[in-house]
Amino acid sequence: MPYKLKYLPSFINDYWQTLHYISYTLYAPQAAWRLLNHTDIAIARLTDNPRLGKVYITLDGRETPYRRLIIRNHIVLYRIDEDAQQVNIHRIVYGRRDLDRIVGELPRG
Repeated sequence: MPYKLKYLPSFINDYWQTLHYISYTLYAPQAAWRLLNHTDIAIARLTDNPRLGKVYITLDGRETPYRRLIIRNHIVLYRIDEDAQQVNIHRIVYGRRDLDRIVGELPRG
């Protein structure tokens, strides 16, 4: 049975800010369109294979409850809720950002 997808407000905010930045600050609307397409396709694949992304392990070796899905030079952070058969999409961030700090700020429960 396919998992449901739940896009959290933090992801939606990140996503639109990223697309806006690429389109209007970098003047690269085609690159933004490609990121949008690649992201939508990759996330849709999580409905059938929620473990597609690797478990995120911090730089000091601690395993977190989050998984990371690499899409071009961005990373989608998500968690699997087995009880609800749902994938909660938390963030999309540029790959060179401090992921340990970002994951540390996400909910643990």
